[in-house]
Amino acid sequence: MTELEFSLLGGGKAYGECSVIHMGNNDWGIIDNCVNQKTRKSLSLEYLSSIGVPTTNVKFILCTHWHRDHITNLTEVFKKCPNAKFYLSSALNCYEFIKLIEFKSHVESHFNSAKEFEKLINYVNKSGRKLCRVSENQVIHKTKILDHWISYCSLNPSEETRQYFEASLKKLLENLEPGISDIIKKPDPNMQSIVSCINIGQDSTFVIFGADLENSNQPGLGWNSILKSNMLNSKCKIFKVPHHGSKTSFDYNVWTELIDEAPYLATAPLVNGKHTLLPTIEMIKNLCSFSDKNYLTSDPYLAKEEKFDKKEGKLIKHLGLSIKKIPFEYGHIRFRKELSSKESIEVQLDGSALKLNCKE
Repeated sequence: MTELEFSLLGGGKAYGECSVIHMGNNDWGIIDNCVNQKTRKSLSLEYLSSIGVPTTNVKFILCTHWHRDHITNLTEVFKKCPNAKFYLSSALNCYEFIKLIEFKSHVESHFNSAKEFEKLINYVNKSGRKLCRVSENQVIHKTKILDHWISYCSLNPSEETRQYFEASLKKLLENLEPGISDIIKKPDPNMQSIVSCINIGQDSTFVIFGADLENSNQPGLGWNSILKSNMLNSKCKIFKVPHHGSKTSFDYNVWTELIDEAPYLATAPLVNGKHTLLPTIEMIKNLCSFSDKNYLTSDPYLAKEEKFDKKEGKLIKHLGLSIKKIPFEYGHIRFRKELSSKESIEVQLDGSALKLNCKE
């Protein structure tokens, strides 16, 4: 009842990631969703079931953006959580996005995320349940534990993000000739990915959920928009590293201005085919330079068959990673904080999750 919890679940490769959070008082929330490749069930619901939490206790579901590895089975999760409010980015609240979904949902592709959105829209229309739109600096859920108000808040999308996304959609709809692959992948959903946080009272930020937001040189876009947020009460204790630890999401100002000096870091790696592997060794070293409390939901190098040079191989071994192909196994990083005591944050690892060896 008086315990905060943040769980990051993922399965390596391109299987996706999701977060499950406990706000105290048996109020639970789900951020995004992915499936267990063995059982084909939603990881978020499997976890809640394993600890005896009924789906009626889920108060909100947030869809950060519409990439396939974040929205798989999300409509089914909404169906099974009857008391939950479902939140989407306000950047999607435009005529052009609906038209794009209508077009894309008929494109035959295993990677077509529009099909899940079409399911969601059809379910909402038939059930009478509503979709809530999220804007920057918005309180999504709030509850009181002891003398502390615990609030879950969105930090974006900014007005600049909404305008950028709408303009990109208009341009895309006017030029559908480039080909099916371009139609499916554009405009890049990462640029309107929702970043959120949990605040404890008026002076502490417990965790920032980085989603898949990437950097931009344009004012008000990407992590530039988060830096100007007025919803963060302090530097965060826990950081869900954005976009699987990619270089395109690393902003030095974010790390120095928004994140504690010795944070807990949680990353869901991504391995997709032969060329996409996140985080890279370079980025792992970068993450380790900020903190030695560095956790991954899985070892991305276990799924790679390529050979590394001697220097890279030695570094991989030093970090506690391995190079070996293994079948699917999900990983679970769980952070817990008991508000009734002064004990520090407790970290628990399950499945393929591991702590990096960042010390020389």
